[in-house]
Amino acid sequence: MATTKAMPTALQLRLGRQLAVLRDGAGKTWEEAAAHLGVHPGTIRRLELAQVKPKVMAVRPLLELYGATREQIADFMEQVKQANTAEWWHDFRDVLPDGFGRFVSLEGAASLIRAYEPHSIPALLQTEAYARALLSMDHPDASQTELERRVELVLERQRHCLTGRVEPTVLWVVMEETAVRKSVGGAAVMGPQIERLIADAALPNIQLQILPHASGAYSARQGQFSLFRFDTAPELPDNVYVDNLTGGEYLDEKTSAYIQSLDRMSAEAAPLDVSPAFLRDIHRELWAHPAASRRRTGSESEKRNGEVA
Repeated sequence: MATTKAMPTALQLRLGRQLAVLRDGAGKTWEEAAAHLGVHPGTIRRLELAQVKPKVMAVRPLLELYGATREQIADFMEQVKQANTAEWWHDFRDVLPDGFGRFVSLEGAASLIRAYEPHSIPALLQTEAYARALLSMDHPDASQTELERRVELVLERQRHCLTGRVEPTVLWVVMEETAVRKSVGGAAVMGPQIERLIADAALPNIQLQILPHASGAYSARQGQFSLFRFDTAPELPDNVYVDNLTGGEYLDEKTSAYIQSLDRMSAEAAPLDVSPAFLRDIHRELWAHPAASRRRTGSESEKRNGEVA
């Protein structure tokens, strides 16, 4: 069974930041806060960086030292309780990659997600069939039970960010044209998937742009990445997740380069109002007729075989 590496959740990061803000506002140093608790200053630092879980016995005395009101302390203690309660995605520990729990937590807490997707449809916009086909390619040795668990995780992520929320997350995605042309599961899967993208692009909280092959547009050299913004938690800075072969990297500093990269790609991609027509053209060309798609795929294979011969 897979295990997930313990990493701070969005709420734990937020509470750590709030403690740092309160300490600074009270004019207290790490050393003074540590002396009040009778611990090493490094403990206060780790608490503020969410490298350790917040505990009531440590947090309450700090809040009192920082001059927090009774109401502030009560609210903070309730959040500490929530921060130490397992989030919904803990039920998927058997299929959740190490460290990815933090991604799912940030994703669910963000008010805005901006993402660059060079190779595939982003998980939050995938149909169930597309998710199953893509995951079966990514995990060829997975059992059917494990595969279905991974698909369920994708659908739960969508529910917690988009379909199951009163105020859905704003999702702004820039995708390479490759992502909507590359066959994942064939026309029977790709047709409905493109149709869903067309429908999603009409939603007020979904902003979808395509980087056409012909545009010669800028592409991010570092590959796929996502940026999370938290308008309801101003003490939390933007967080960036950069995907790589070893499991990804989280950044909450020096994120401006990624914002600039997204801005450049957004400026060079097809405008938002063009995306539906662009997707309809690709759907009509490639995915509307499964039989025609199979003939096209077969002729391309024959051509390649002829070239090799």
